[in-house]
Amino acid sequence: MDLAKLHLHWRESQYQEKTYRSYSLAHAYREDGKNRKEIVVKLGKLTDQEANRWRDILQMIKNPAAFMTTADDLVVMDRYAFSFKNVRKIRVFS
Repeated sequence: MDLAKLHLHWRESQYQEKTYRSYSLAHAYREDGKNRKEIVVKLGKLTDQEANRWRDILQMIKNPAAFMTTADDLVVMDRYAFSFKNVRKIRVFS
């Protein structure tokens, strides 16, 4: 199984007026002109943070050259003021 073809699938269910969300890794494909999904691994209940980590892992597998980070990982060392009066000509490419 090619891991780059997997995606994070979720399903909601209700029990006694509570909503539960369970996750799995799935492979999407077409069969006889219809969309189908094969569940490869059931992950069960995940927190939002854990689900985001799985999405990041799958994204890194699909695109190994991608640089993944969050705003919390960035540290501002220096700040500079910017003004448009110093810009002589602005080019707009369409």
